[in-house]
Amino acid sequence: MRVRMILAGLAAAVVTVSGAVAASPAVAASTVTTIEDTAQGTGAGQVEFSAGWGACSGNCAKASDNSFTWTSTAGSTATVRFTGTQITLYGLKEPWANIATAKIDTGAAKDVDFYAATATTETVDVYTSPVLTQGTHTLVLTMTSRRNPASAGGSSITFDSAAVTAEDVPVVTADTVIEDTAVGTGTGQVTFSSGWSACSGNCGVASDNSFKWTSTAGSTATVRFTGTRITLFGQKEPWSMIATARIDSAAATDVDYYAATATTETVAVYTSPVLTQGTHTLVLTMTSRRNPASTGGASITFDSALVTGTGGTTPPPATSAHRSGLPWSDGGWFNHDPAAARGFASWRGRPVDNVVAFTDRTSWPLQLNTWWANSVPAGTDQYAFNAATDDFILSVPLWTDDGDKGTNDQWKQLARSIAAVDPNGYVRLGWEMNCCFSHARDATTWKNQYVRAVDLIREAAPGLKIVFNPNEGTSDNDTVADPRTLFVAGKADVIAIDSYDWWEPFSTDASAKDHFTKTYGWDFWYDFAQSKGLPFALGEFGVVSSNIAEHHSGGDNPRYMTYVYDWLKAKNAAKPGSIAFVSYFNDREVWMSHLYPADTNPSAAARYRQIITGLAQ
Repeated sequence: MRVRMILAGLAAAVVTVSGAVAASPAVAASTVTTIEDTAQGTGAGQVEFSAGWGACSGNCAKASDNSFTWTSTAGSTATVRFTGTQITLYGLKEPWANIATAKIDTGAAKDVDFYAATATTETVDVYTSPVLTQGTHTLVLTMTSRRNPASAGGSSITFDSAAVTAEDVPVVTADTVIEDTAVGTGTGQVTFSSGWSACSGNCGVASDNSFKWTSTAGSTATVRFTGTRITLFGQKEPWSMIATARIDSAAATDVDYYAATATTETVAVYTSPVLTQGTHTLVLTMTSRRNPASTGGASITFDSALVTGTGGTTPPPATSAHRSGLPWSDGGWFNHDPAAARGFASWRGRPVDNVVAFTDRTSWPLQLNTWWANSVPAGTDQYAFNAATDDFILSVPLWTDDGDKGTNDQWKQLARSIAAVDPNGYVRLGWEMNCCFSHARDATTWKNQYVRAVDLIREAAPGLKIVFNPNEGTSDNDTVADPRTLFVAGKADVIAIDSYDWWEPFSTDASAKDHFTKTYGWDFWYDFAQSKGLPFALGEFGVVSSNIAEHHSGGDNPRYMTYVYDWLKAKNAAKPGSIAFVSYFNDREVWMSHLYPADTNPSAAARYRQIITGLAQ
């Protein structure tokens, strides 16, 4: 995939897991600071006013510090630079006020309507941003010449202060999955009354191929858990009933299992409010009531429960060789932003074992610029990238866009720079050569340059591992028809492919099977790696939610996640250690494949998080 390079400041986040427990920083650990209109300047924690603003007079007492700033000039701006995850602006709302816009970093501008039928007696919240990645941001508030249709008599907006929320020292939370197969009366188990049955025929909708169902009103599933919140997963169907969920002695809450079309994956059907940390009991009861649109049958299902609880300040150690607790190195590409890598790790409840980056392909002088080294979370604490256990994966073309194949010294310098980040890191050399980059239109030319680059890299940094990484499927862009002919024995340490949920999406068993079993598909390249005595890897994978029709993609497709990880689990179970690394392409710039934040692909994100939580060793 084509990558837009993003340079960002450093941050850190990695967590460690044990058993079925995932450690992650809790959102509640945060600090709120106020930036007053008097804190003027161009630094972080200050506000910069353009021409056209004036200090209050006569009604300054409406602000808690007796000071606010106002403007009646369209185009006037107030720029706030802040470090945190969210910002709220305070000002006066008045009958004559205009509409402003608020723009954060490179995001889209949002309208901020300062109109109110009656002037507020004190400054109030006029705008709250979405939750942002922890880091330094810039908000620009701009007065427009537009106004609410009811606004009349004047023209102004005001700025009193900004409240900034920032992440504090993380408090560790733990996520535990309780599957329907964990039957018992103890904590972390589920007890089914009479009337429940095991799935048959459609068990594949659950990530572990198992769920329970009942058609008997009054049947109960009782889950005993220790934590602060619980989410139940089940299947929604056109004939499903309404159930109730009761926690401890609280009032029962309706859980409607109806959906116009049966869900192809089990989904979140109920999430509790935040509870006091401790041991609780949830009772799910099927009722005889149904959604007015529900017809044709009567049932509810129980797949699993995801429990969140507050733990200590240090995560427990993992039994896996990888800090995520997964059987392989599991991470991804995070827009070259270490803060985004931290956010992804915290959200999924697992550290990222690898961070993918790309050099600047424009020219060799630019390729030697090591800005990409800042893609990994820095530091020495438990949340920082650790080269001893984690993997840095750099994607490097065989020649730059201007056709320059690089001098021997340039290749050696690049190798040493990669090794400075991770002496045992991976180099995806000439990746996607059968479609997209470092085009292999002449096999001899491509192999000669590939062998030259491998030899120079290994000479300068012998610990680096070379990845032979074609794209899944048949070749295009006039590249060689059979990419296997580009492989050179002894010049690769891993064989990987890049594969996304498109052409055609993994929406059915048949379409998924086609990706797995076709020539140049997943099984093909896995078997090729095994025949060479090498491990296999997923260099890039992800859903695609941009231009869905054009890309023949599945959009927010949770089934893609299930198919991918079921395939990985099966291969690893058959031959442990045969999967080297797996890297999710968490892009929100071009392909809209991001799982975190979970705004564009919420269903795929929920399925991914559930799978990752259940995979930890």
